[in-house]
Amino acid sequence: MGVEFRILGSIEVGDGNQRVDLGGLRERTLLARLLLAAGQVVSADRIAEDIWAGDPPPQAAATLRVYVSRLRRALGPAGASAVQTQPPGYRLQLEPGQLDADRFAGLAASARADLAAGRPAAAAAGMAAALALWRGPALGDIADLAFAQADVARLEEARLAALEDRIEADLACGRHASVASELDGLAREHPLRERLCSLRMLALYRCGRQADALTAYAELRAQLADELGIDPNPGLLRLHESILQQRPELDWEPGPPEPGGDGAPPRPRAPPPPGPRSRSRTPLLPAARPPRRRTRPGNRAGSSRSPR
Repeated sequence: MGVEFRILGSIEVGDGNQRVDLGGLRERTLLARLLLAAGQVVSADRIAEDIWAGDPPPQAAATLRVYVSRLRRALGPAGASAVQTQPPGYRLQLEPGQLDADRFAGLAASARADLAAGRPAAAAAGMAAALALWRGPALGDIADLAFAQADVARLEEARLAALEDRIEADLACGRHASVASELDGLAREHPLRERLCSLRMLALYRCGRQADALTAYAELRAQLADELGIDPNPGLLRLHESILQQRPELDWEPGPPEPGGDGAPPRPRAPPPPGPRSRSRTPLLPAARPPRRRTRPGNRAGSSRSPR
């Protein structure tokens, strides 16, 4: 693959096992601006505005040419063909797989296809490989610059969605005990994220912690009401009702091995938890009953639930 460009963290270029010395912040900002343009030409004036945060110096055009020359030298023999001069500015020509964000998107898409096809173990492994490409906050060197902020937000949302998908796959493999504590931490970092809450509720319930699962829902509902003035999404409400009723389809039970795998973790009997508002998923749990005041159920007499 040759030179690799990395934006899932600080801006880096790798050549084999070596990190390429890109120079100072302005050179790295120039590279990031061209990378984010996805092969499109960026005008010299636009680059100057972005590199100097809206206040380019009088000799910005000449200085920019110096930065372009330095970047080409840093990239080695392929630099001249990669960083192309095209009026009214410059473009960066990338080969497939050279940008870590593209590889992340490809791995995540493949893992989602595995999850949809009923191969949760393969999906969990694929998502873990995708998430391993992240070295820190996206575009860490320049995340505060105006031109980068929309892409920083987009990439972070993609990372969180992949993380949620990986956890959903882990739950489908019966790994609720191992993800419960991870979800506790994620809930503190992202207290308004409804899909994380649904995954956490299901993990806690399967660990035999019904009360904690119900508390997680109550905390989210209160925060959504206080900060956004909204209620939890219908899927989350259905999950809450199902946990109250201890519905058996929430349980995880061993099933047949995954197709094409030897000893792969079994598939779940229950469907995955509901997704966020923005996703259009088919309802997976029974329709919610009309809201009414109800008493939290206690342990049923004579029953003994083992940890799930």
